[in-house]
Amino acid sequence: MPNHLNAARSYRAYLAGIAVLILTACSPRYDWREVRSDQSGWVALFPDKPQTQTRAMTLEGRSLDMTMTIARVNEISFVLGYVTQKNSVPDTSTQSEGKSEPVLKGLLRDAMLRNIQATKQSEQDALIARVGQNRAALPAVAIEADGQVGGKAMHLSARFASFDINSKKEAIQIMVLGPQELMHRPVSQQAVETFLTSLKVE
Repeated sequence: MPNHLNAARSYRAYLAGIAVLILTACSPRYDWREVRSDQSGWVALFPDKPQTQTRAMTLEGRSLDMTMTIARVNEISFVLGYVTQKNSVPDTSTQSEGKSEPVLKGLLRDAMLRNIQATKQSEQDALIARVGQNRAALPAVAIEADGQVGGKAMHLSARFASFDINSKKEAIQIMVLGPQELMHRPVSQQAVETFLTSLKVE
């Protein structure tokens, strides 16, 4: 075989090897595992081993305990927050169009949008599945928003829901936050969909 053909094949193999190295270096490693909270009664898939922290907060006169379970992969944060309202403040309000929306859910959504200084957003109805068969899914709101954190352009994909358990007001938020250029990659979008749709609540 002529030397120039061997050289061409070797060069193509070299370029293919370089491409594999680049793709391997740029592709995040997702190590999916099922995580359960016996205390809060939810189950979800996380892309890495998460850490959990609980803190008290006050939001519009509501005394809240928020437990955050967080995993990070390649600058992208996968977050599940479970909120319990400790004081008895009514959790429904009548909207201008005559609809009633759980206030706690709306407060959490608005607080998150403020935190990222949201400049562009879309919102639509969604559902969060329940643990067990023949149980109606929880009504939720799904948010897609662009904003910034520390001067860096960020994108948020999130779902918020609230409900009553034993006369207590509870809420759950599941969200993914990361740099816009990473969040818009197909591999990241697939991971976002896997995480958001994996959540089930008792």
